[in-house]
Amino acid sequence: MLKIYNFESNIYFSSFLITTFGFSQNVDEIKLKQLGNGLSESTCNCVEKSNKANGEWMDAIYSCYLNAFQINDLQFKQIIGENYLHEENAPYIYQILTDAKTYWLDVCSQKLNLIEEDWSPNFVIYFYTKKVLKYDIVSYSLKAEEEQEMVSDLSYEDIEFDVVYVKTYEDEDKDIHIVVKDETNETYDLVAFNDLNNFMPQLTNKQIRVNQKIKITVREYEINDEETGEKLSSQIIIDLKKI
Repeated sequence: MLKIYNFESNIYFSSFLITTFGFSQNVDEIKLKQLGNGLSESTCNCVEKSNKANGEWMDAIYSCYLNAFQINDLQFKQIIGENYLHEENAPYIYQILTDAKTYWLDVCSQKLNLIEEDWSPNFVIYFYTKKVLKYDIVSYSLKAEEEQEMVSDLSYEDIEFDVVYVKTYEDEDKDIHIVVKDETNETYDLVAFNDLNNFMPQLTNKQIRVNQKIKITVREYEINDEETGEKLSSQIIIDLKKI
């Protein structure tokens, strides 16, 4: 039998997990990742062609990356939206900038035979100083790092349940909920974390119907609330399939 903890805490904590781990389902993450990789590769090629033998590599790194970012304005708008430079889309831009630094250290610095300790670009700081974005990306990055520290303290367990499908709905925060019931006909409202497993097409294409038996995998998280000393728990569906 499913065990659901305090409902309000469950929804709040689930929203925190989705905000921390995942992006909006309206954005194609594969295309976004490909765009980010393309920016990094273009930057590396640009820096290589600049041939900064006098040691001014950092200027070349930043200018090449900013140019690659700006000339892909249309692609960003197509993937994220017209307001991709605004704060509501900070998770996407922050991820791209941090991935760019990782690419530089792991790939491009090796390709150009540079010592990574000497050439470690911080694209977040650079975008802040150049006012590329419509918000303070540095403040956002500090908040994201704090949340990531919280996530590192999480413990979780994956458990499978045989249940009956009731319905799917979207709440005001655009999170997807799946309502199921157990063998006693007690209903449970669970947040669907689609970033881990791509099971949503089964629901949107009506491959799974109301009152159909399904097997769900629920990930149960626990974290200690430092302010109250209480243990917060939450369940998120990470997989779903027909029986």
